[in-house]
Amino acid sequence: EAALRADRSAERSTGSEVHFSRISKPIRREAIAADRAIVKHNEGAARYIGDARAWQGEDFVRAEYIEIDKGERTMTAWNNARSTFYDFEREVEKGRKEIVPVHASSDRIIYTDANRTAHYEGSVKIRQGTDQIDSATADAVMDEENNLVSLTASKDVVMTQPSRRATGDQVVYTASTDTAILTGNFAVVEDREREAVTKSPKLTLHLRDARIEANDDNNVGSGAKRRVRTTHRIQN
Repeated sequence: EAALRADRSAERSTGSEVHFSRISKPIRREAIAADRAIVKHNEGAARYIGDARAWQGEDFVRAEYIEIDKGERTMTAWNNARSTFYDFEREVEKGRKEIVPVHASSDRIIYTDANRTAHYEGSVKIRQGTDQIDSATADAVMDEENNLVSLTASKDVVMTQPSRRATGDQVVYTASTDTAILTGNFAVVEDREREAVTKSPKLTLHLRDARIEANDDNNVGSGAKRRVRTTHRIQN
């Protein structure tokens, strides 16, 4: 194998087209920086070691190690891995959208070009504005314009907003509707502002208007939904 090793702290060219956030555009040359680089030309692979950073425009991934595989069209970052994507648009109020960056951290990040999916595993924290999701794993799917399509977080899920906290086994967020479907035994939403607690195997959180719905799983196939009945805390 022909391998090239470099030991200097500087930006380096990957020598190939590498994608990690915008599928329509290859990552530019000299867009990876690290303390050391090991490039395997025959395999079309490269490993960057020591405060490794890879970016395209303003979007970036940072970790102690970053590995690029041109053949598999993947990028893997591990050991204090972090990513920031700046171009995610979100409706902050009815009829008005803003660009709200998404910041994420985990033990490992695997970006797969083929399905435009970023997989996060181990101590996952994903934050957009004042909203945050903590979980063991998460998968973010993006479209060809690098817009977030959906986010699925699984195992020990905790969703926090300024006035709400939700827990469950899994949450599926859909960007187009700005809704999060939380499932678990039980899924729980605590509304601090209203001092109310809601429990159900399946809860749909409408994030734009703070509305919550629960699916009646006993009426499978009927399409029936009911409004959540909440339990209010009584203070002395």
